[in-house]
Amino acid sequence: MSPHKQIKIRRGALSLLELITAAAITSSLMTASLVVVRSSYEAWRLHDAEAEAADQTYAVLRHIVRSLRQAQAVTAITGPTDDAGEMSLISVSGDRVAYILTGSGVVEYWLNNESTNTKLAHGLTGLTFQGLAADGVSTAQSPGDVQAVRILAAYNSGFGEAGRTVTCLAWMRSW
Repeated sequence: MSPHKQIKIRRGALSLLELITAAAITSSLMTASLVVVRSSYEAWRLHDAEAEAADQTYAVLRHIVRSLRQAQAVTAITGPTDDAGEMSLISVSGDRVAYILTGSGVVEYWLNNESTNTKLAHGLTGLTFQGLAADGVSTAQSPGDVQAVRILAAYNSGFGEAGRTVTCLAWMRSW
């Protein structure tokens, strides 16, 4: 065999440069994937928190409207400019019911002035009651004149917005 012929030997391993390049590409892809997953999770978490706050707010409004429709009279109601609303009712069965928004954003439900209360929802930023006269437009001056109540409930949406307000109008049964 002549000395000028060289036999090519095929290498079976990776070079250091190929290994570093593959590691850099893999780490870039993993970092990009992590950013996408993290931002998706954060968006899902905020949406879930907003949906829970909305559900709680609507549940409180349904509870209050159901009690108002079965009420015989309103015994006390805060003014329409008071965000920390409070309202008490007398039902047809004679039970005394009260709804109070505490300073910590919890809506409490009191039945017959017992020493224990039921927490209906948390996270509300405002609960306003406006007593209306029989025409449904003019504001009632005293609790005995209230025939309908406009209720405004506010909560934070969680998306950096100031919050959302849900409103409803409920007529009393005795009217």
